[in-house]
Parts: sequence; C-alpha cells; structure tokens
Amino acid sequence: MDRIFSSLVGLAGACNNNPKTNLTDQIVIEALSFPLRFPDATAEEIEAVKQKVLQEKFRISPTCATCEHPCGNTSDYDLTKLTTAPKEEQAKKRQVLLNIQHIALSLQNDFFTEAGKKELDSSAQEKLAFLYKGIAYLSYELSENSLNQLVADSIKLLEEATTEG
Repeated sequence: MDRIFSSLVGLAGACNNNPKTNLTDQIVIEALSFPLRFPDATAEEIEAVKQKVLQEKFRISPTCATCEHPCGNTSDYDLTKLTTAPKEEQAKKRQVLLNIQHIALSLQNDFFTEAGKKELDSSAQEKLAFLYKGIAYLSYELSENSLNQLVADSIKLLEEATTEG
C-alpha cells in the first residue's frame, strides 16, 4: 500500500491546482481500497495500480510529467518521512490511512454502478472530500493536535460509513 499511497499524494496535489477528470474519483477510490479488496496482490498488481494513479496525475497536470524543475506540489510522497517519524506519529498516520482505505471501500461499493458513477449524496460527498484531505494531510508534518483531529475525523467518517453500509 505504501507505494500506492506515495503516488496518491502526488495525484491529490495535482487536484489542488487543476480540475479532476471524470475518472479521478474512481481511480482514487479504487487505489485506496485495493489493498483491502486484494490483500494477496502481487508486486506487479500493486505496481499496475500505482501506474494507473500516476497516469491520472499526468492527465490532470500534463506538464508535471516532463517538468525539469519540479515544484513538489505533485511529487510522490517520500515514504522515508513516514518510516522515520516517531513511532506514535507513524501509528496515528497509519491508523488514518487504514480508516480512509475502509471509507474508500464503502464508497467503492455504493459510488459506482455498472452504468457508471452515481449521483453523490451529501454524506458520500463529505467522505470523498475527506479521502483527498486525508491523503494530502498524511504527507504533511502535523502538530500533535492536528494529527489527533485527523484521526478523530477519520474515525467519525468510518463509523458513519460502517453504519450506513
């Protein structure tokens, strides 16, 4: 999941400055929920998901693919920042990541029909917006209070997703 998450950070950054495509939300939901749906995925399958995320990032922000002076706004997340963070911070960020994966899974089941994307109710819109917020915020250095709030918000939305589903 770490390799997929790293790419999702770049995609979320691209969405901050550019409009999403019709597929962006679906790709984010599928990428986040992938490890839960396919816990025994091979390295090749994980890499395929990562590449799908990267392709979407470059559709949204095509100049980033060839930029000679990257600004960092759409860069993949440097996972050493997470793995070298204090243990308590790592644990809280991993908890949020797991929570947003489960939220994405709940949206995966309800968000798309065989005919395509459903109209979102306000609850689903809130959860979808939180996926992007969670992805982005997990890549930041957060104060303890901000990180605790992110954990609490992710738990609240996960509980709502669980009771609605």
